[in-house]
Amino acid sequence: MNLKDPQTQKVFLSLILISGLSYAFYQYVYTPKQLTLADKQVQVERLESYNRTAKLSARGNRIAVLEQESVSYARRLEAFEELIPTSEQVPQLLERVATSALEADVDLLTFTPLPAEPGTFYTEQFY
Repeated sequence: MNLKDPQTQKVFLSLILISGLSYAFYQYVYTPKQLTLADKQVQVERLESYNRTAKLSARGNRIAVLEQESVSYARRLEAFEELIPTSEQVPQLLERVATSALEADVDLLTFTPLPAEPGTFYTEQFY
């Protein structure tokens, strides 16, 4: 290998130039981009963690709201059920109607039960 040969000098100069450019690229372009990418990945992971926590928190709050609504609906259902007479209360109710009619000077000729109509939650009885 003759270093005085112009062809060899060109090859060495080309190798040195390519090595220098490769080092500059690695040092000033590739490495900063990798660091930026790593920082962005950490930020993404942190934000995804916040999102998961927020979703769990929102789901927990939603469950609490639904439980409160369920209790409210149960109370309303109990109040409505108190308005519907049971089969044992129907004779007493008919007696009250008859008594109220007599007090109001209304003559009732007969109470005739009509066929019952079964419903989803209760049976309707007409007279």
